[in-house]
Amino acid sequence: MHPLPRDSRPGANDLNVDLNGDPRLAIFRQTDNGIPMRMAIFATLLKVDDLIEKDLRPVRWFVPSQTGTLDR
Repeated sequence: MHPLPRDSRPGANDLNVDLNGDPRLAIFRQTDNGIPMRMAIFATLLKVDDLIEKDLRPVRWFVPSQTGTLDR
């Protein structure tokens, strides 16, 4: 899963920001899912997963209108 932020400088070997509008791009969904996944892994490893409320909520994912640095 992509952790974001990404390095979109030329030659940085990461995805270009031109791909943000592509519906197949999954890095924003992966970022949304990455934090709860890591939390679940840590809770399981620390054996405190029985203390976590178990519920499923829909993810509110959207394509950002702008990413990266602001050119001023």
